[in-house]
Amino acid sequence: MRGIVALAVIAALTVCPLAAQGQVTAGEAAVTCQEAVVYARASQSQEQDRLEAGTAVEVMALRDQWAKIGYGDQQVGYVLKSVLEPDAQPQEEASIPTLVGRYVYVTAQVKMESGDGSNLTTLYPGDQVQLLGVEADQAQVLLISRSGSVPQNVLALDQAGGYPLGQDGGQDNLDMETRLEELGYMDGVPDATFDIQGVEAVLRLRAQAGLSDQFEIDEEFLDLLQDGQAPLSPILSASLEQGDSGDLVRRLQSRLTAKGYLEDATLGNYDLYTAQAVSLYQQVEGMEETGRADSATLARLFSGEALPLPEDMDPVCAGGSSYLAGGPVVNIDWWTGGIQEIFPRGGVALITDIATGISWYEMRRGGSSHADVQPLTAQDTQAFKAAVGSWSWERRAIWVTIDGVRYAASMNCMPHGEGAIKENGFPGHHCIHFLNSRTHGGDNLDPDHQACVALAARTTTLPAAD
Repeated sequence: MRGIVALAVIAALTVCPLAAQGQVTAGEAAVTCQEAVVYARASQSQEQDRLEAGTAVEVMALRDQWAKIGYGDQQVGYVLKSVLEPDAQPQEEASIPTLVGRYVYVTAQVKMESGDGSNLTTLYPGDQVQLLGVEADQAQVLLISRSGSVPQNVLALDQAGGYPLGQDGGQDNLDMETRLEELGYMDGVPDATFDIQGVEAVLRLRAQAGLSDQFEIDEEFLDLLQDGQAPLSPILSASLEQGDSGDLVRRLQSRLTAKGYLEDATLGNYDLYTAQAVSLYQQVEGMEETGRADSATLARLFSGEALPLPEDMDPVCAGGSSYLAGGPVVNIDWWTGGIQEIFPRGGVALITDIATGISWYEMRRGGSSHADVQPLTAQDTQAFKAAVGSWSWERRAIWVTIDGVRYAASMNCMPHGEGAIKENGFPGHHCIHFLNSRTHGGDNLDPDHQACVALAARTTTLPAAD
């Protein structure tokens, strides 16, 4: 099967005109030069959509043969880079109000605020957001599934507001970034090309060393790098865990992403996805899989010896992760087994559809005779929809994974009633049943749900991915 996939990739590479191949750039517009399959993550296991030839998209990021794109009505997905070519339409010099609906970059550290003026999160140079609208000097933007306002003047089409991004600095740039990595300031992988992560590493060291906060690679800065007196980054001695937030968490997530372990993280919040990615990294390094980024894990991860994710393993994707916790499959009774305490209201679990192997996160919001749940984010809803195809009352066998244990369960696939989680793209909640759980309306034991619970209990491996 891997050979078939490889042949498909090679075939796709021959479709676009040779002059256009490999010419798309992150942050710029592109068009599809053939019908393009959009995937939920950077692999061919979860088809999400199909785009006609000539569809305009925004290239958000590039990684190996994959392009992360924005398209349609605030939709995000992955296509093979080879199906894209630069948008040949002449581009007028764009002002921020003309860019509504497109993805733009933040060029300065700024607070993203809600409508009542409260702080939602902090954005940093290089963050990519979707522009939803403008009013006076404020811009409404979307970061993952969270929207808020920022000043218009911190947004731009280019990543760094005048920094020399994309320039080939040759061996000098590689040596500088390698030294910054040794000191713990580099989130990305050192190379000869000057990019936004190089900018951020320079600024971090300058701030830690008490130099001016202006971006300069001057004689003073180079002397600091070379004389052995440069301070180590605080992240090398930090300890982070689920529930933490802030710049060090952002750096952890950026580093995990650069090494291939994490995709589409909500930067700045140490959530379940981040814990899963840390566990995956610890597994690859042969460390104890705690999901907690202690000082030993961080020191190894930010060193030049940190191992990248092996090619035969899938990364954790925030919403639709293919990385499943191991452990036994347990058929637990709803009333006597303790699952109501293991999966309490407000608790979050990884849901895995047995038929497709697709996974996503959901939160239990209520339910007394069974669990009423909602996808955690819009990306989780996207993964849910990819697994089931369309909303229906069909019963499906699932695993509910909590703390490394997979619990046999069944779900329906129909949004109904109320839903407390907003902006997740799921209009209501749906139901998850366990052994001997009952319907809320008639207090009945649903035979179809119980049959799916039994199927999940006797299933120990998932179907092989294409």
